[in-house]
Amino acid sequence: MLPLELVIRRYAWGSMLKRHPEIVSTREKPYRFDSILKEVFHKRSAVVPPLVDMKIEVGRTPEGRLVVSDIIDNDSWRIWPGGDPSAQLDKQCFREDHPLSEVAEKYELVAALTEQFAG
Repeated sequence: MLPLELVIRRYAWGSMLKRHPEIVSTREKPYRFDSILKEVFHKRSAVVPPLVDMKIEVGRTPEGRLVVSDIIDNDSWRIWPGGDPSAQLDKQCFREDHPLSEVAEKYELVAALTEQFAG
């Protein structure tokens, strides 16, 4: 399993209220978002660099099981170690024609980090 948690919210509740005390939501009058809010959290923030965003495609098997139907690689996310955008580990360096050795180094680092997910 990936140490990631996807939270989809229609109403503000739980940890959302702890992070956003300006939102008032009670049992009598829960705060409803105009559109569904999607959040991703990583469970081992000390191991995994800060995850800025991630995209994956999902599908269903003929039996109805939800499955990830995407390759998880540097095109799937933006990771900014230490919150520093200049240290990003996505494929932006490839798009910006950085030396291929730098691109390979970043992909190797991401491969090493994602190996930790398999346990």
